[in-house]
Amino acid sequence: MKKKITSLAVAAILFGAVISPQTFAQNNPEKNNEFIDNQAEVIRVVGTNQARYIIQANDGATGLDLSFLENPRNVTLIPEQLLLDRKITTLEEALRNAPGVSAGDGFGGTRDDFFMRGFRRNAEYRNGFRRSSIFKANLSNVEYVQVVRGPAAITYGQVEPGGVVDVVTKKPLINQRIAGELRGGSYQDRFALIDYSQPINEDWAVRLVASTQDSESFRDFTDIKRDAIALSSRYFLSDSTQIDFSYEWREEARPLDRGTLAIETSDGPALINDVLDIPFSQRFGSPWEIGEVDFEMFELTIKQQINTDWNLEFNIAREESSGNDLQSRPLAAFVVDADAPIDESGYITSSSFDPSVILSGAIYDDPSDRVYLVRRLDGSRDRHIVADLASIKLRGEFELAGLQHQIVVGSDYIKNETDRRFVIGTQTDGITTPFYSFTNPAYVLPDTFSLDGIPLDVYGDRDIGVYVNLFTKITEQLSLLAGLRYSDTAYKSVSGDVVVEQTAASGTTPQFGLSYQALENISLFASYAESFAPNNVIPDNNGEIVEIDPQEGKQVEFGIKSEFFNGKVQTVLTFYSIEKTNVEDGLDDLGKPIFVDGRRSQGTEFTFTGQPLDGMNVSVSYAYTDAEDIDGLGNVSKAESIADNIFNLYTSYELQGGALEGLGVGAGYYYESDRVMDAERNLSEQVNLGDISLVDLSAWYTMQSPAMIGTDGTIRFQLAVKNLFDEEYYGAGFTVLRIPLGTPRTVTASVSFDF
Repeated sequence: MKKKITSLAVAAILFGAVISPQTFAQNNPEKNNEFIDNQAEVIRVVGTNQARYIIQANDGATGLDLSFLENPRNVTLIPEQLLLDRKITTLEEALRNAPGVSAGDGFGGTRDDFFMRGFRRNAEYRNGFRRSSIFKANLSNVEYVQVVRGPAAITYGQVEPGGVVDVVTKKPLINQRIAGELRGGSYQDRFALIDYSQPINEDWAVRLVASTQDSESFRDFTDIKRDAIALSSRYFLSDSTQIDFSYEWREEARPLDRGTLAIETSDGPALINDVLDIPFSQRFGSPWEIGEVDFEMFELTIKQQINTDWNLEFNIAREESSGNDLQSRPLAAFVVDADAPIDESGYITSSSFDPSVILSGAIYDDPSDRVYLVRRLDGSRDRHIVADLASIKLRGEFELAGLQHQIVVGSDYIKNETDRRFVIGTQTDGITTPFYSFTNPAYVLPDTFSLDGIPLDVYGDRDIGVYVNLFTKITEQLSLLAGLRYSDTAYKSVSGDVVVEQTAASGTTPQFGLSYQALENISLFASYAESFAPNNVIPDNNGEIVEIDPQEGKQVEFGIKSEFFNGKVQTVLTFYSIEKTNVEDGLDDLGKPIFVDGRRSQGTEFTFTGQPLDGMNVSVSYAYTDAEDIDGLGNVSKAESIADNIFNLYTSYELQGGALEGLGVGAGYYYESDRVMDAERNLSEQVNLGDISLVDLSAWYTMQSPAMIGTDGTIRFQLAVKNLFDEEYYGAGFTVLRIPLGTPRTVTASVSFDF
């Protein structure tokens, strides 16, 4: 607690530090606009300010300020207001608004996990920085979510070729704003938020965002607690110098839930919930399972306007977190006949019974068969993560050889280190501790463990990158994008006094793009981009640094973009092909790593977003993904966890006048086709997870605030229903022993205000 109070005190001092005020340039609209974002338009509205659905931001794939039609890369921005309308509370839900993105297991539901264009994420970004700590994004401090599809190594460094998700946090506004929300819903969900932005003077503004949540779940013995405080400050040291500072503290605890699993039956592999008719609420773990984190992050940004054409931006950040996790890790599921010497509670009843036979691959072929689970207590204790991050960017515009150019030259640095002690406790053996019985569960696996003699594991990496991106207007219609990045990485892992791994890698990743504006509102585009990620899994190298070639991703993409209704509606149709090569796939007989081509993915995506009518918002997306894995022998199989087809539709309408002005309704539909999990653990073939088909509804009424508290604000009452038809569905797991279950129907009621 002392550390928490100290950190908050330091943040408050920095947040409130008084720098000698400078004279505000009333005639300098560029400076004034630095404060303005989507929420700060000075327009009197009774309903929702429609400007809150529009985001203007530099594109993360290029680092340049390109228009929608100019940009040869494919980027989706998801604004906060859309999250509020849909009552979206997790990043998993938010990403359904971007084509071709689906959720993964996320370490038992304790962190964000997603697949994009057939590839699983390797990181999540926050304000352009790769986040190291392990937890789910808290959307209470999110201004918008940026989704860059395809390789984005130029500006983000180590990334998977499928794309990048970058969560952008809230910043101070030019006008005073006090907003908040109280929410309650299914499974005892209780949430409160306060969002206060205040100009101190003409040069300085601050913002406070604080939230708390206490919730249960549709799963047994689940308790979720989340608290967050975010402070931010924006100060103009002069007409050309801007200083931003932000601090965020979070504390979170939730169960580590490994979901469900698959077993072999006479009809092939099947999910055990379907085989034994187990309710979705039943947990296969233990009541004491937990994943908890205490997180802090400091960020400082200095922006210097050199002249009308050039500006310099410098960013530094420090991330620090501590946490623990403890779980009943599923090790193996096995089937026995009804006459096997194991009772319904999971104890072996005969001393002559050999427990090793339980892993011999028996199948479920009779209703009287019984199924048990072998589990083990383990987890990371006293985990501590520290990350230092920095970046510098020089942006400018210039004319050369009669052509107009935009350029960004940048460098970034990240160094993170994690230390923890990994404990292993009791394993169920059917003698001292019973196997888990699915039909007669006994939650008796003890949670006792000792840290005595457990070595301290320390591992971390360092990544340095230098890049340049150049955008050239060749003609009024034709533009060229060209970029190059050089990355140098190093990784080290130590257990106790033993160096387990120590590797290094470096390489260059290019990016090229063409856009041709065929008509005033239609452009054609094509691009080529590469990704870069180190291979860290290598054999014992006696503590010596081993140079090992990195994984490489290569994408070719082309498509068409269009704008309608004076730019209020945007559409994108794109086709792409991605190959990921040099992926480590185990060791050979001599203990040396085997590298394979890995995965290839090709597909098409379509999006239609915008406001075709005043008060109407539409978001439609469709993605077809054909992803395949290639092993060391050249065998090709369907990539696990990837749906061939994903479709999302959301539309809302809010009355803009009349007696019912401010009344709005929204409806959404999300579809994800069948996915498979790889055959493993004595399963004969890949496991089908089935389709996902969800319908959401919401309705709200926004009214002018009562005269007693001032009529310049609004109050919104809202009711939302997710998974209206209470569909049972399964998410994409990491293995066939860890398959997440989808959330049943939930109902949420909220009241919010905005003054």
